[in-house]
Amino acid sequence: SNVLRNILLVGVVLVTPVIYGSAVSAASAEALKPIVGISIDNGDSAGVEASKLGMIEAVQAAGGIPIVLNDRGDRSPDKDIKKIDVLIVQGDTLDVDPALYGQKPHKETRIETDKSRSSYENKIIPLALHDKMPVLLICGGMQRTNALLGGTLLQHIPDLKGVEPGHGNNHSLPPQTPSVTATVVPDSKF
Repeated sequence: SNVLRNILLVGVVLVTPVIYGSAVSAASAEALKPIVGISIDNGDSAGVEASKLGMIEAVQAAGGIPIVLNDRGDRSPDKDIKKIDVLIVQGDTLDVDPALYGQKPHKETRIETDKSRSSYENKIIPLALHDKMPVLLICGGMQRTNALLGGTLLQHIPDLKGVEPGHGNNHSLPPQTPSVTATVVPDSKF
């Protein structure tokens, strides 16, 4: 999507060195492309595969070299952070464990089951933030980062006053289609 490409291009601009007045070989140009680590669901459903492929294609289209950070049981966040220039953390269909932000699970909370993924992301996200690395946090990635930085989450949004049923499905796009829904309020800053 254009939004994803624009965000990734910002990351490319932040991490790509500029060479003035010199010819750059194809090999040198390839070496200048940012390495983009992508932490994404390990699932094997068609939706997960489409999302993974879409993310890889978007990173390539934006000029980056994607590395999928799966098989987290065999990976080291401390080593991986040294190999990447940009970090993308994408969510999935499950909820961040409320224990991470000091709450007990709501009866409707569906806690993440891939403990190797949550443990890995709980380590690599703070490393990326400490290094001031460009990050793109999508859905669960943003929620996890919020909790890691001391924030909390509302576990069941339909319990809030004024929330209409179906708040999460207010468009007709397939669920794997990258999209952004935003409301601009007059006199606000975006």
